[in-house]
Amino acid sequence: MRRDHAIEPVMKHYVCMVDLYGRAGLLDEAFDFVKEMPIKPSKFIWGSLLSSCRKHKNLMLGEQVVKRALVLDQFDVGNYALLSRMYADVGRWKDVATLRSIMKEFE
Repeated sequence: MRRDHAIEPVMKHYVCMVDLYGRAGLLDEAFDFVKEMPIKPSKFIWGSLLSSCRKHKNLMLGEQVVKRALVLDQFDVGNYALLSRMYADVGRWKDVATLRSIMKEFE
């Protein structure tokens, strides 16, 4: 973008790229893209990637993403809810219960 159009990318451009990679099922590429970004990823970046992890049933990457997202905002219930749904999808009910109790503490 910089070279061809003289446009400096901002966070919303990076969020869109992560979303596009995620929708295409290219989760590892999306994760690598985030790690190589020249700016610090926002909670929206991690949220977009986490949503794609659920859609494509990649729990292992989803757990890594949640850890990074919670560093930015440990009180974002959406991250806990999405991870809880991912655990439910694979029948990890004890983990679901743990996350639900954490979420109740935030009420």
